[in-house]
Amino acid sequence: MAAAAQQVNVRLRPDHADLVRRVAARLKAEDGFAGALDRLLSRPDPAPAPTTPDDDRVGALEAAVGELRQRVAALEEGEAPKPAKTPAKAPAKPKVAPAPAPVLGTGTMSQADYARWHDVSRTSVNKWKEAGHLTMAGDKVDVAASDRCLSGLGMGRFREKKS
Repeated sequence: MAAAAQQVNVRLRPDHADLVRRVAARLKAEDGFAGALDRLLSRPDPAPAPTTPDDDRVGALEAAVGELRQRVAALEEGEAPKPAKTPAKAPAKPKVAPAPAPVLGTGTMSQADYARWHDVSRTSVNKWKEAGHLTMAGDKVDVAASDRCLSGLGMGRFREKKS
């Protein structure tokens, strides 16, 4: 009985995705392809040659295939695969300061200010409006009435914070 197939998910640059799909298809279809690929990847690297954009792509693909091989081996041994190292993320953009708190019962504000007030996107405020969760005074949000509704629903700044 053949071993169960393993699913491997990996994030690639768009220009590598088709190549990895082709490699995966050949691995499935041809019994000897895995050995040939393993021998190719096990060869010592020749002396470095001048690099081209294709060399960078090949290097990235070789690294991805190497990572895939390690992850598949770990899965076959029943171990949890180690996550790939990810490059450091760029620092987050500073958030816009929240709008000042209005006096409840009398305040109105724009939808954009109301989004900042609740620390959500403008899209979220539009969805709340479409769902009937906001009380509008013309094109402005009636803050007190809308906050009462959102508070009862546990939405916006009234949602429970995840720890």
